[in-house]
Amino acid sequence: MPPPTPEARLRRKGIYSPPPPLECGFDMRPRLDPSKLADKQAYQAFLDDITTTYKDTYDPDGRRADRKVLQMPGDLGREPAFDNDRYIFLMVGEGPCVPAKVERCNYFVRFSSQINAGRQWECAEPYIRAVYDMARKRFGKSRVHWWDMRGPEPKNGGWLRFADWAEACDAWDELEAVEAVEAERERRRREMRRELWIMRREMNRGMRTREMWMRRSEMRRREIRRRVMRTGMRRREMKKGMRRGMRRRGMLTTGMAEMARAMEMARMARQRPECELL
Repeated sequence: MPPPTPEARLRRKGIYSPPPPLECGFDMRPRLDPSKLADKQAYQAFLDDITTTYKDTYDPDGRRADRKVLQMPGDLGREPAFDNDRYIFLMVGEGPCVPAKVERCNYFVRFSSQINAGRQWECAEPYIRAVYDMARKRFGKSRVHWWDMRGPEPKNGGWLRFADWAEACDAWDELEAVEAVEAERERRRREMRRELWIMRREMNRGMRTREMWMRRSEMRRREIRRRVMRTGMRRREMKKGMRRGMRRRGMLTTGMAEMARAMEMARMARQRPECELL
């Protein structure tokens, strides 16, 4: 077993204090303006550079379980602490991030990470410097400002002289609030679209029901007409038959009466004496 290090001995005695966190990164000053087309185009090109460079990059000291460096919105296997679709993360160090939407480029204030808390944090510096070079290429050297807490402290206000942490945190909080409001609006739009779809479906269903009802009513009316016509024809036929029968019976009665009268006249003629006949 190797001997304990001096730090371990001090930690056991309770007098060891870890070194202060050291960070490096860059700030954006002045900030981008989403109302300007040039800034939006530059930011889109900046995002394209990041995704193209790190889409297939894996680091053994990365934070993800699969050691993938780039985490895009909607990716699978995201860490619970970085499960946020508003940013594009580099999963090294503290997980530096940039806003994922071009129209939110004005909330891009700082890109930094702690670099002295172990190997998992020290590996972040090369990625931060590479992203810094991409930002200088797209936004210009006068707008992108590098700072490193390991160097000598400047005399004009410290390392974070371009944008303090309050401004960076306020930008992140504002982005969260704006995205929350946008998500609520989108949820209401989806609900309104669904309600409208339900109304249209019910209207179509009602129209179809009415059409079916009208069709059935028309079929009923036609059937009733057929039945009435058939019944009327039968009634007319019955009346015609009765009239024919009455005529036939009348003709038969008239003929029999005439025959009976003729026979009676013949009988009476036979009974008369011949003198009367003369």
